[in-house]
Amino acid sequence: VEENEAVAAHAIAQNSGFKLAKALPTWPRRGQEVEGLSQTQAGCLARVDPAEDETCGFFVAHFRRMNEADDRRKAIKKAQKRKRLGKKKLEMAASNSAEGAEEDGESEEQPAGESSSKRAKV
Repeated sequence: VEENEAVAAHAIAQNSGFKLAKALPTWPRRGQEVEGLSQTQAGCLARVDPAEDETCGFFVAHFRRMNEADDRRKAIKKAQKRKRLGKKKLEMAASNSAEGAEEDGESEEQPAGESSSKRAKV
């Protein structure tokens, strides 16, 4: 523990611009809570045990620059919002177009700008 979690706790304490991000999110064995490292922070760390994992033991800590993480999160949310708004605009345009066609007595099968009454006369 003193070589792993304590080093992560020291790094966080010395570098306020960084935070721990969850390393190997699907990995079952997480870090251990130590002085200077909360339970949530310890949960971001990953431990590999040679006896349980049939491999060399190792430890993973993923540090993320806080402004970088925040900027990335904001950019993703903004892109998702733009995508939702774009879909809504397309749906509204399609709906308005269909309503306009119905008001003109046109169906989707008829060429644009040609009403059923014009077709029958020709």
